[in-house]
Amino acid sequence: MRLSRLSCASSDMELPKLTLVMCLSAALLAGCGKFRPSADYLHEAQRYHEKGDDRAAIIQLKNALQKDENNVEARFMLGSLYQHAGNYAGAEDELKKTLNTTIDQKKVLEALAEVYLERGEFQHVLDDVRIDKDMSPEEQARFLVSRGNAHLGLNQMDKAQANYSTALQLVPGFLEAQLGQARLLAISGKSDQAMAQVKQILSVSPNTINAWLLQGDLLKSKNDMQGALASYQRALKIDSTHPAALLDAAFTSVALGHLNEARDYVTTLEKMMPRTIVAKYLLGVIAFREGQYQKAKDSLSQAMKSIPDYLPGVFLMGMVDFQLGSLESAQQSFSRVAAAFPEDPIAIRMLAMTQLRMKRPDAALKTLDPFLQKTDADPDLLSIGAQAAVETKNYAQAANMLARSSAAHPASSQLRTELGLTHLATGHTEQAIADLEAAIKLDPSRMQAGSALI
Repeated sequence: MRLSRLSCASSDMELPKLTLVMCLSAALLAGCGKFRPSADYLHEAQRYHEKGDDRAAIIQLKNALQKDENNVEARFMLGSLYQHAGNYAGAEDELKKTLNTTIDQKKVLEALAEVYLERGEFQHVLDDVRIDKDMSPEEQARFLVSRGNAHLGLNQMDKAQANYSTALQLVPGFLEAQLGQARLLAISGKSDQAMAQVKQILSVSPNTINAWLLQGDLLKSKNDMQGALASYQRALKIDSTHPAALLDAAFTSVALGHLNEARDYVTTLEKMMPRTIVAKYLLGVIAFREGQYQKAKDSLSQAMKSIPDYLPGVFLMGMVDFQLGSLESAQQSFSRVAAAFPEDPIAIRMLAMTQLRMKRPDAALKTLDPFLQKTDADPDLLSIGAQAAVETKNYAQAANMLARSSAAHPASSQLRTELGLTHLATGHTEQAIADLEAAIKLDPSRMQAGSALI
């Protein structure tokens, strides 16, 4: 009994000391980060970057700048990592803060030029990127290429060519200048010459990502989607987190119907750039292709908050609303696209189809009228116009449009059947019989034509 009391007493006496030690230890552990210099965080960021973990590197760089906002090395590295991740606004902000500091200003301006080019701010490149006489030939060549790319973006072809040529005079065989010339050839419609130059670049430097991307674009322009995807995938083998390569691979995979692959590319992009709008748009495209219309609408709604005037998104939202039966919203979306691209038959077709579903055939005919007057009118628009004419009981107009559409698609049993039924409605029985017999010859299994003929 006494021993027990002594033990308890001893414990009671030691408890405050133990508690004090624990509290001190916890305080030291919690506060140890307060005493770490900014340089430590920078070194950790560099190690993470070398391991390929740029997300962790960015976190450590932010910690470094929180400790010392004047750590220009950390700020320049943060701007560079933002640029690689596609966060061009963040990159521009950080890089500008390193101007007129101890960081090599040529490196800063070169990085800023790339950011401006990616953002399409071409005039900024021409205004801010100047070539000094004290630059080495290689440095001058790099700046000349940046200026050439800016002129190319402004459609100033002669000035772009002059910059690329001067860069090649300074540094013969300079690959970036050759790549600029290849882009110039592609834009000028000389795709075969552009492709030959790209292949030459890749034979010398097979790890040039921009060359693989340009080759993919050239193949896509020739409708070789599989070849284009292979080029983008080759670029991703060099850098699996390259934003442009991920986007190109995702869009091309969607076009090929490889939706799971496309989703994988988008997921990788979202991990790098959680706030990227184009990823939300792509997820909407994938969901639409899979028939998950509400899911597509949710993704598109998130994207369109930031880019309400992005017309591909507006059109796709119209398609989603059309499928969901939200016809008033669909009509508004298609009207916006048709107003921006009044010669686009796809937007016009969807607008007219929406108006037809809304039981507004007169509005559909008004939408289609400028196209129906053309001698080479789109057969699909003629068919929709014929349907609208039938609903307004203008059978003669419908027959005329169906005849023109059928002439453009002589192998279409459906069009020939519709033409026969229209002739039947207008009392032209002999012509109706001829059309229906022709439809059955084209497709003996077409029951509608057979029933009407009987």
